[in-house]
Amino acid sequence: MRGFRVWFKNADKLVHASPGENLLRLAQRVGVHIDSSCGGNGSCKQCRVRVCRGPFPEKMIASDPARFVDASTGAPLAPHEMAGGEGLHLACRGCVMGDLVIEAMPRVSQARTLVRKQLKGRKISVDRPDLPRGSLVAAVDMGSTTLAGYLVDLDSGEIAAQASRENSQIPFGGDILTRVSHTERYKDGADTLKRLAREDVNAVLELLTRQGGGRPIAGVALCGNSVIQSLFMGWDVLRLGSHPFEPESVLPQRLKGRDLDLSSVPDAEVYVFPLEAGFIGGDNVAAILATGLDEFEGLALLMDIGTNAEIVCGGRDRLLVGSTPTGPAFEGGQMQFGMRASRGAIDSVQWLPAQTRTVLTTIGNQTPVGICGSGIIDCLAGLWRAGMCDQDGKLLDSRFTRTNEAGMREVVLVGPKTEAVSPDGVIFLAGQDIVFTQKDIRELQLAKAALATGEELMLKKFGREPDKIILAGGFGSYLDVESAVAIGLIPDMPREKIEVAGNSAGLGACMVAASLKARARAEQIARSTVHVPLPDEPEFQDLLLKHIALPPR
Repeated sequence: MRGFRVWFKNADKLVHASPGENLLRLAQRVGVHIDSSCGGNGSCKQCRVRVCRGPFPEKMIASDPARFVDASTGAPLAPHEMAGGEGLHLACRGCVMGDLVIEAMPRVSQARTLVRKQLKGRKISVDRPDLPRGSLVAAVDMGSTTLAGYLVDLDSGEIAAQASRENSQIPFGGDILTRVSHTERYKDGADTLKRLAREDVNAVLELLTRQGGGRPIAGVALCGNSVIQSLFMGWDVLRLGSHPFEPESVLPQRLKGRDLDLSSVPDAEVYVFPLEAGFIGGDNVAAILATGLDEFEGLALLMDIGTNAEIVCGGRDRLLVGSTPTGPAFEGGQMQFGMRASRGAIDSVQWLPAQTRTVLTTIGNQTPVGICGSGIIDCLAGLWRAGMCDQDGKLLDSRFTRTNEAGMREVVLVGPKTEAVSPDGVIFLAGQDIVFTQKDIRELQLAKAALATGEELMLKKFGREPDKIILAGGFGSYLDVESAVAIGLIPDMPREKIEVAGNSAGLGACMVAASLKARARAEQIARSTVHVPLPDEPEFQDLLLKHIALPPR
């Protein structure tokens, strides 16, 4: 049987599909970006598309929604009731059985992550006697959402440039466990994710080379979590998906760029960070190095909050590391209007007694289109402070609360007929009602409970409160500390003891790229840290249930 033509209208990309090919898989195969934090199992409701009807002479194609069918029955798929918006489908739920024109929803297909991991201008120590004077070196923090790259001038020790790129693996899963599952479900899954990881790093290095005036990069340091580093190396990540959850190797890797398909730096030495254990990767080693925890005399608690939160507890004499599966909620995954930090994302929310409207801000002061992680934290904290939910997270009656058609309570933040206002008086309207639902609250409660449980278990190993808390990573940099404390995400302690470290993993990678002494120290950190498998702790489930509730006001 012949194949069919599919025009992805937003991307202006006309491709050929095999009969019965899943639409989301087709988009992934041909490089059309459609979000799917759940990896295509239908739970996140992010892969929203409109299947267009009618002739499109500009591409000599005619489209009929009846050709978008259920894989098991062959019957045309009706619009999905949870996709949000009239006539919308979920790309993961149907297959192509004829020529189609597909329009992905702008919030999903066009709202790209803004990278806010700024380090340019920082100065670091240089110790590279093995490289010629005047050399440039690069560091790349391979985040599961964003790659951030930095260029270091070895003459001055200054971080002279930076570049970034959204992780191309995102359509295959918003969290690392979903990406591990993808390699098991599809025979080409591991090769695809390895290729994308290397292409992303190469693209970041190309951007840095251009910013460096075309001067060659003499050395590169790469760090990431265990899954991302393993995918980049081409290792078997299924080892991380089952007990005992150990990577193929924890040792640092030194190769030439050409050996890793990095055409932008074929002759440069590429240093890939050592891993610690389990899901604790090189980015955690880099964060410890950058924040100086291995030399700290007191007790510190370092947290990198993301889809798999990493927690470090200790100091000079003893460092314990662990991770806890928080899921994609902190990055907007599994939320009805959740999104990553892009223009138009609601990033702060308040309900004030004197205001009849929601008080909010958006990234870029743009029209609201969704809610990013910091805004999601603010939503729950604001509801709790305003008495609009109880301690169990149940929404209560208020002028902002309604019950939707599915019988679920939700809070309307802003919409076509519902005004919101910024703190300085700017009035917002939105193209559709943007809501925070009871289900969203439950997803966030589970995520914050997993992190708080990990924190408590780690601190119990030392038997006392920490001298300081360090919030690392891009998300931690923009988190409102008061909101985080209000929902029990981080311990309530004097605010002067809570530090925001920014992209400590990126800074640690720069330190290793620029200094052999820093490299040796990083390797010592990786060897000396003790891994605590937090979900295996006997108290984990009981503490998790305890931390689902919100703390007293």
